[in-house]
Amino acid sequence: MSSLDQEIFLDAQDDAKVVAYIRARLSVEQQERFTEDTLYYFLDVLEEYYVESGIFDQQPDKDGYIDLNVSLIAQHLADKAKKEGIGTFDPTDLETIIEAELDYSAEVGE
Repeated sequence: MSSLDQEIFLDAQDDAKVVAYIRARLSVEQQERFTEDTLYYFLDVLEEYYVESGIFDQQPDKDGYIDLNVSLIAQHLADKAKKEGIGTFDPTDLETIIEAELDYSAEVGE
């Protein structure tokens, strides 16, 4: 397996772990609204948003934290999903997904 193939494989494994982590934190009603494919979609859009916005290029505060406006990010995800024909989603539900992804990243030290 080439190093690129290995990297793609490892990224896919990590994404599967993140999706499972998020899914475990959703309410039963939210689990019914969000398929695995939808969660993968939002994970991709979220990662794209982080890169394009430069949000993680900010200087952390004295405690090492970066101020994230989860409501604004959730609205961006909802707008993009609607625009791309994925569906109409409540930004409040998307906040849960964002917060779970951030919790996962904090737990694994990313």
